[in-house]
Amino acid sequence: MIFNQKKPLILIVDDEIFNIEILREIVEKYSEVIATKNPIKAIELAEKFKPDLILLDIMMPNMDGWELCRHLKSNPSTAQIGVFFVTAKIEPSDRVKSFQVGAQDYLTKPLLALEVEARVKGFLARKQEEDFLKQQLEHTRKMEAIGTLAGGILHDINNILTPIFGYLQILMSRITGKESEMLSKIFFATQRLADLSRQILNFSRKSDNKKETLRLKIQIKEIVKLLKIGFPKTVEFSLTMSDKPLKIKADLTAIHQVVINLCVNAVHAMNGKGLIKISLDEVALPLSSNLYVKLTVQDEGCGMDKETIARIFEPFYTTKKNGEGTGLGLATVKSIVEEHQGKIVVESEKGKGSAFHLFFPSIEQLSEQPKYPQSKIEHGTESVMIVDNEKDIVESISVVLSEAGYNTIGVTKSDEVIKVFSNNKVDIVVMDVEMPGELSGLDLEAGIRKINPSIPIIFCPGYLIQNQNELSKNRYNYLLYKPFSPYELCRMIRKCLG
Repeated sequence: MIFNQKKPLILIVDDEIFNIEILREIVEKYSEVIATKNPIKAIELAEKFKPDLILLDIMMPNMDGWELCRHLKSNPSTAQIGVFFVTAKIEPSDRVKSFQVGAQDYLTKPLLALEVEARVKGFLARKQEEDFLKQQLEHTRKMEAIGTLAGGILHDINNILTPIFGYLQILMSRITGKESEMLSKIFFATQRLADLSRQILNFSRKSDNKKETLRLKIQIKEIVKLLKIGFPKTVEFSLTMSDKPLKIKADLTAIHQVVINLCVNAVHAMNGKGLIKISLDEVALPLSSNLYVKLTVQDEGCGMDKETIARIFEPFYTTKKNGEGTGLGLATVKSIVEEHQGKIVVESEKGKGSAFHLFFPSIEQLSEQPKYPQSKIEHGTESVMIVDNEKDIVESISVVLSEAGYNTIGVTKSDEVIKVFSNNKVDIVVMDVEMPGELSGLDLEAGIRKINPSIPIIFCPGYLIQNQNELSKNRYNYLLYKPFSPYELCRMIRKCLG
């Protein structure tokens, strides 16, 4: 373990100046040191500076080391500070008492410098690793909370967009001339909002480390759209992309995190103003027969010297001011790239900016699927049951499907679904996943399948759900995310009904 750029802080407490100076000489090579002869003063220093470790004598006037340690361990603000007793007391009972009051180690005088150094360094290394894991856990919890909040908000947005899409496209099929052109502009503006909603959900969802085939060109464009919204207007982007397929097998959320971390660092390096160049290409690496997709993020910032480049991927290492960065961003980037069997190369020079080159194993080309098919709506005559707690959604889907020749039955209350289904002829169900009340979408599916085990059910969530595996257990279940167009819904229904 390499220590952080910021040295750990050690507090030495001993009523003898001679002992303080001996300990200071041993530990000041790799740590900052503060010291006091007064136990009461030691409590003040511990509360104010939160040292990483306290080297504490036992026999002192006014308050002994055991009492001082008890006080520190009973105070939530100082309870996590490590304590090593450094004493001339050698009785086993004294050692036992020291560990009982909360000490992490026990050193006896006269001191052996190499032993003190080994134990102190070992403790600090373990503490740094624990702090790193705690920060990662805290960061993960924060991201999960943000993802949950974003999912809830965007679920509502997608529910609003779904009837807008439906009614808009019906109007577009009926109206011609200039009015039709205006409707088209409204439609494409709404489509942009739907795209943005999907992008935010992709970024905020909890990652399950599931690797999928990604069209990296599409993903990078989506990420840049998000960054343009969140970054200052003084930051510009340029995108250069090869005409090659540029497909990789990767975890979508992890790729988002990598690019965003690199771009955030670039903005800091440029003091919030300048050009970030992002490029994608397919290349062959020396001594390898495989092709790689090369992703480069380049800035016009302050650049780095060789010493800084050598350390930038160390956990907690940061060149930012205190409080502006955790030192975990690039460590996380490197970890994700290596987890994807990739490589990362840094080019930088002081005063001339930096370029991060990421290499991911390339996979075979896949055929491109049109995002918004513009073919005619596929018609049918079957009976469709529509289940959603939003009345507007039920009504808009009913209008769309009625226009396409279907018979529709709408239900907005979960406790009525099973009764309505059993009393009507239903060929296919279009249903939200989240329904208010005691019965969820999955509960309703179970009840419906008791009546008709093979009926197709299209689940239509307004957010990226985590239990897709649960839905996919039944081969008659299908998934169509909101907002969707009438084309997409009718095409899915025809697919389900064969």
